[in-house]
Amino acid sequence: MNKRKNQATLSAAEKQAFVNALLALKTTVPSQIGLTNRYDDYVQIHVDSMMATPGWAHRAPAFGPWHRILLRNLELDLQAVDPSVSLPYWDWSVDTSNGTVQGSPWTDDFMGAMPANTDSVTSGPFRANHLWPINVREPGDTSTSLTRALGRTQFQDPNAQAPTLPTPANVQGALQETPYDAPQWNKGAQPSFRDRLEGWHGPGSLHNRVHLWVAGSMLPSTSPNDPIFFLHHCNVDRLWAEWQRQHSALPYVPAANTAGAPVGHRLTDPMQPWGGAVTVQSALDHHAVGYYYDSEPAPPGPGIVVPLLNLPGFGPHGLTSLPRWQRIVAPHGHGHGMEMGPMFDLSPEDKQAGGHDTGS
Repeated sequence: MNKRKNQATLSAAEKQAFVNALLALKTTVPSQIGLTNRYDDYVQIHVDSMMATPGWAHRAPAFGPWHRILLRNLELDLQAVDPSVSLPYWDWSVDTSNGTVQGSPWTDDFMGAMPANTDSVTSGPFRANHLWPINVREPGDTSTSLTRALGRTQFQDPNAQAPTLPTPANVQGALQETPYDAPQWNKGAQPSFRDRLEGWHGPGSLHNRVHLWVAGSMLPSTSPNDPIFFLHHCNVDRLWAEWQRQHSALPYVPAANTAGAPVGHRLTDPMQPWGGAVTVQSALDHHAVGYYYDSEPAPPGPGIVVPLLNLPGFGPHGLTSLPRWQRIVAPHGHGHGMEMGPMFDLSPEDKQAGGHDTGS
């Protein structure tokens, strides 16, 4: 079973191995859906998830399960390059600097240091004009390299500025919210841990605020173009796993066949683009999917196998082979999925506070 570590604790060798595996997916591993490379598949699938009707992964209950399977797919692809690699997480409530201080991901040997006078990524392995061209773009976007604001408001969307990251108090407040989700199973549902973790209500605007704080390439539906996307979502997944541990008696909702719940988000619904046996239910136990976090007790034995994961791709160590991929091209335009452009916003509570978090 894989152990996912806090990026702040990675050794220089672990950082290098992770970066090298990412670069291999971008430069040498072929696409499975007809694109330029395997890494770009993840960007395109994220775009498709937002353009589908109903959406596959956002503003609805499967936000947690869908991203959990996406992350595990990437982790398995990275391990096909280097078996020693696991996805690290960025605890943005603790490591909040946009500089090169200890614990920061923004260093030349990892995500790249940012110069003061531009939002262009000009250092590190993902810098412009190096090995990380931006190939998957929204219509009208001409960017060919990564950009980031990292809390600097002059480089952020003026309509959704986030000068600070979520705080530990924001995180602890969210972990206390129950149930997992609630009707109308959408953006703004309350009380709902999923909606609060995603950032649509409550102090801190958790997931959304981080996208807005990084800004640049992390704003549109193509946000996985920036590798920090996966470290961010790994932390989001870790927080969901912690909520599940703290509230183990609470079930995932909506249950199977719940009236009015969106297709693809009910307990036994297949999740796209994988379909088939890759259901919401198959993603609920992260140990069974094949990993644990360094912030939780190590599970006993080599892994946990539960009957619901007696499925293709799931072996004695969790999800160990990639489920099938299919490119489902959703119709774009008015009335279909989400509109192009920035996909994230602050919660009403944080907007009232002028972009800053409002406590716990």
